[in-house]
Amino acid sequence: MAIKFTGPRISWGMLWFIFGWRWFTGNTLDGEPRTDAGWFRKGTRSVMPSYPHPTRWQLQPRWRRMAVRLGSLWLPVALVVAWFVWPTWFYRVSVVLMLLTLVLFTRAIMAWWSAYDLNHHILQPFALSAAPMVSQAPSALMRDMKVELGERADD
Repeated sequence: MAIKFTGPRISWGMLWFIFGWRWFTGNTLDGEPRTDAGWFRKGTRSVMPSYPHPTRWQLQPRWRRMAVRLGSLWLPVALVVAWFVWPTWFYRVSVVLMLLTLVLFTRAIMAWWSAYDLNHHILQPFALSAAPMVSQAPSALMRDMKVELGERADD
């Protein structure tokens, strides 16, 4: 006796439509919600025990996930069209955006380096030399040290 499938039939075209709709609308591809995020409400917790720690992406509202996914498809197309239609303006805007990105990247690297330099060259040798005097481990001293590099109003 042969086994006969009696469930609903779905075509490949319909399957791609369902996956496309779920992808574009910010949903998961299997249709199971991972968090309590809605269209306009940010998620706060997981709703599935098999996913106890949702990612920041899964906690975002669905409209924002949809906008990022659509933008990731249409932005390259728009850039290629702008490159062919307005090449001079495209190059000018590209240079400005590259300079802005370089400035922001440089500032982030400088902030990271100043924190690294402070910890590696000042706080760590201080903790190593002060640890025997206070009878604590150097790692415990390093963990409890806090130095704020911000400018105060009375400086």
